Amino acid sequence: MKNAKSIPYIGDNAGESVFDKILIEEFRKPVTYVVRDVPLINDVTFEDAISSGLDDVVEIISSGSSAPGTILIM
Repeated sequence: MKNAKSIPYIGDNAGESVFDKILIEEFRKPVTYVVRDVPLINDVTFEDAISSGLDDVVEIISSGSSAPGTILIM
C-alpha cells in the first residue's frame, strides 16, 4: 500500500461500513469503495455507504452484480 496511488476497497457488511470509514481515513490515499446496487443478505449498498458518511472520504461505485460474493473478471 505504501507505493499505491489509489486503493480499491470492496464493502462487505452494511453494519461494518461505519468501521470501514474509520479505517479508510487512516489510508490517506484515494479510495474507491465498491458496493451492491440492491440489498442482498446484509451487503452494503450505496445508501448504506452514504448513511455511514463514506461519501465524505471515498468515491463510491457499484460492483455491477447482484450475486452473493464478488465476481472478479480477469
